[in-house]
Amino acid sequence: MKWNDIPHSLIYINCFLIILFVLFTIEKSVIDIFSEQYGNNKPQGTQVFLNRFISCLFFIYLVYSYFYLRETYNKS
Repeated sequence: MKWNDIPHSLIYINCFLIILFVLFTIEKSVIDIFSEQYGNNKPQGTQVFLNRFISCLFFIYLVYSYFYLRETYNKS
């Protein structure tokens, strides 16, 4: 299977999920920075755990997508 044979919907879904995750984390980081600077709000332990858990899931997703596309692309 060549690169042109990969369904474009898979590539578009991967790109969309990556962009969505990046936007979500940037917005959450900015909100946390302002709340810590202008108020005495500190992130709770559960929020820190949730942020790390989501980051780990996203990293696993990136690795899986990379290997899936590499295997699909290298099959000739």
